[in-house]
Amino acid sequence: MKEGLLIFLFLIAWGFGEEIPSVELLRSEEFAERQQAVAAITEWAEEEQTKERGELLLKRYVSSQDPEEFYLLSRVLLKIHFQYKKDSIPQKGPGFIGISMMQVPFRGLRQGQIPQGFPDLNKGAFVRDVILGTPAEAAGLQAGDIVTSIDGVSIAADKLEGWIGEEPRRMPNEKLMEIVQDQPPGAKILLGIERGGKALEIEVALMNRLAVPEVQIRGGEEPRIDPAKVQSLLEQDYLRWLHNQRAVEKAK
Repeated sequence: MKEGLLIFLFLIAWGFGEEIPSVELLRSEEFAERQQAVAAITEWAEEEQTKERGELLLKRYVSSQDPEEFYLLSRVLLKIHFQYKKDSIPQKGPGFIGISMMQVPFRGLRQGQIPQGFPDLNKGAFVRDVILGTPAEAAGLQAGDIVTSIDGVSIAADKLEGWIGEEPRRMPNEKLMEIVQDQPPGAKILLGIERGGKALEIEVALMNRLAVPEVQIRGGEEPRIDPAKVQSLLEQDYLRWLHNQRAVEKAK
C-alpha cells in the first residue's frame, strides 16, 4: 500500500515538474533554431495529447516577455490547446441558428384573404429549410417547424388591425433574426416549437453568422456553411482570447 502511494506521489511530482523542451530556443536569433524549437515543442505536446501540457504552454505564453517567444507559442497553442478550449471561449459576431424562413408574400392582403392551407406566419417563424452543418441540424429542427418563442418569450406578430406586412408591424421571422443576431456565437437559446400541432422545446447553441457569405443571405441564395470559414472564425476568437490572457496577466 505504501509503495503504491509513493509511486503515485512521485508521478504527481514528476508531472508538476515537467518542463517544456527547447523553449529557450524560441528566443534564438537564428531562424532555423526557432523553427526547430517550435517543431520540438509541438512534438512533445502531441506525444500524449494531454490538456495538462497545453495548460503548461499557456502558462509560459502569458508570462513570457519576449515578443518572438510568445508569438511562436501562440502558433503551437493553436495546434495543441485550441481543441480543448474552443467550445468555451467567447466568440465574436452575430448569432446564427441555421434555418431559412418563409417570408410573407401577401403584403396588402387582409388576413381573411390569405390562401387556404398557407401557414399562419403571424404566430411564429416558419422554418422553410434547415441548413446542413448548423446548430439547427444538430438540435433536430425540421423543415415545417414553426418557432413560436425564444427563451419563453413569444415572437408572434405585433397586432395590427388585420393587415399583413404593414409597418410598423414586425413579423415573427424578423423578431427571431433580431433576437438571435443580438446573441453571441456559442450562446444557448431555448426555442418553443410547434410541430404537427404539438408543442416542443429545443435548445440550440448558436454559431457565427459570419460563416455564411453575406451575398447568399442578401441575394436570396440558399445559404451554405463554409467549414473552413467556421474554423477560421473559431481560431480568430481563440487568438483574441489568448491576447486577453496576456493582458490579464500584465494587469496583476
